[in-house]
Amino acid sequence: DTEFSPLIMPNNQWQRFHQYIASVAVDSQHNLLCVTTPIGGCAAVYDLTTRQLVSNVSLPDCAGASVLHSDNNDVSGAINVTRGGFIVSDGQGQLTTLCVAESQAANSDKKDTANERIIEDSQLHRMSFDNHLQAL
Repeated sequence: DTEFSPLIMPNNQWQRFHQYIASVAVDSQHNLLCVTTPIGGCAAVYDLTTRQLVSNVSLPDCAGASVLHSDNNDVSGAINVTRGGFIVSDGQGQLTTLCVAESQAANSDKKDTANERIIEDSQLHRMSFDNHLQAL
């Protein structure tokens, strides 16, 4: 494919991944991508429509990633309505949802920042997870 080009992470933040990605999940309904690295302790979420990084979230020992299926409800109680997201697991029993909020750029003169676009919610469980999450 002559149109193929890599996704770019601003400020060379890919170094944080230490050349290792544990999981990749694609939310095709919302055109989002999530990649995780336990070595770097983070997950990155991309908007595949704009090919822009939505956020690079610190999540120690994260590995598994799966698409979050929701009814498009506002899970945060905030003003923004989510437009999809992911569940990310770690080796300590934590499951974290990373919901991507709708951009307010069209409704506001303020430019969105990545931290305003990710709604993060974590729950600790008495089990450990690896990088093989699957939605059932």
